[in-house]
Amino acid sequence: MLTATLYVPGKTPWPIVGKQVIIVERLVKAHQAGDPVLANRTLFAGTSYICPKQAFQGDTWKEYIGHPSGRKQGWTLLV
Repeated sequence: MLTATLYVPGKTPWPIVGKQVIIVERLVKAHQAGDPVLANRTLFAGTSYICPKQAFQGDTWKEYIGHPSGRKQGWTLLV
């Protein structure tokens, strides 16, 4: 099983597992490439999820993943 920890300055390290790692890795790569917003279909392709709420338990994910400012679609890392 895949395991990882996301480190964002000023935030508590966030342990992730399984398909969560794939989702967060896609967001990190998009952020690093300078195009940080991913559509649902791109972000969740091949994971059987259609939104973060299905992939992550609780509300911790909302500190790290969200919609871009002023938009109601697409997902980005909240860094």
